[in-house]
Amino acid sequence: MPGMQSNLHDHEWRTHGGCSGLDDDDYFQQTLDRARGMDAALRMRLTSLAGRETTPAELRAAADAYRAGLGATITFQCRTLRDAPAALRNRPFLIEVRQCIDDDGAHGAPGTPLDCASVERRDQGCGRSFRIAELTR
Repeated sequence: MPGMQSNLHDHEWRTHGGCSGLDDDDYFQQTLDRARGMDAALRMRLTSLAGRETTPAELRAAADAYRAGLGATITFQCRTLRDAPAALRNRPFLIEVRQCIDDDGAHGAPGTPLDCASVERRDQGCGRSFRIAELTR
């Protein structure tokens, strides 16, 4: 998350966490744990693709290589970037990876990863290929 100053945590709690059956500490801990798992699955491939173009299928294959079936549980969110180099401003860039998760945990808490197609969730704004932003320091 971009940080507390943006108040994204308030939005996330109101939109997703408040109905999870968890208290806020447990909800954000589970969210962080899942984000770390996704990072472990995709970090190396995303790092190797920095500054280049890829496809949803390539990233899903990387997720599946980490854990069989993981690729079907994720969607990609892309958009064009105003601050991209002029030649790339009309190309979509990956901005977010989301995982579809059932609410079958205790008291409706997040539980089992779902096949995103089964709940009609799909990639947004990515097209057949998209760019991975270059790493900045």
